[in-house]
Amino acid sequence: MVSTFPITYWATYMGDDPDQQDAINTGAAKSGNTDVRNNLIIQASRLQRLQDYFSIRGFDKSGRPHPNQVPILEIDHYIDYLLINMWDGNYDWLDKNFWIGCYHSMPSRGFRFCQWDMENTMGNSRERSPLNHQDVLRSAATEPHFWLQHHPEDQLTFANRVQKHFFNNSTLTTANLQKRYRQWAIGSPLAIPRRIRSLGWRSV
Repeated sequence: MVSTFPITYWATYMGDDPDQQDAINTGAAKSGNTDVRNNLIIQASRLQRLQDYFSIRGFDKSGRPHPNQVPILEIDHYIDYLLINMWDGNYDWLDKNFWIGCYHSMPSRGFRFCQWDMENTMGNSRERSPLNHQDVLRSAATEPHFWLQHHPEDQLTFANRVQKHFFNNSTLTTANLQKRYRQWAIGSPLAIPRRIRSLGWRSV
């Protein structure tokens, strides 16, 4: 999760040259431009052959990374991003609160989507969360998924990521989440009163 997304941050983690970076918020380029992002949507919307899917990932015809082909989207990372926001019911996300970034040159992993501004999650307002499935499929953040989901290879990739995170004692299994939340709750009764007293709310 990030609170701000300066291009220097992206350059630090994804490449050395800030001039070769795109940083896009809510569909508008804050650094670079939207040309590669627009090309991603065009290619995804025209997706038919397995080779087309591999091309978006920067793979050759056999499904292996091609040393001279720059990927447009890091699909595993993108699916994980979708799963988190769908799982926590992030209402304030679909068309507004998202950042994506991409490094144009090799080595590049393609566009990566970053978690950002996630206070409207996990049912904090029942009018907002959980999400409406149809709204999810029509948003700016999920537009690549809207097109990619119809391809069998993407369906398999998506299922593999669900299996990785939601089964076999993994991070988002119910038991592990309950354990984590209990650990947080143990500390909160002490932490919250101290914070309230520090603000002068002594009658609470």
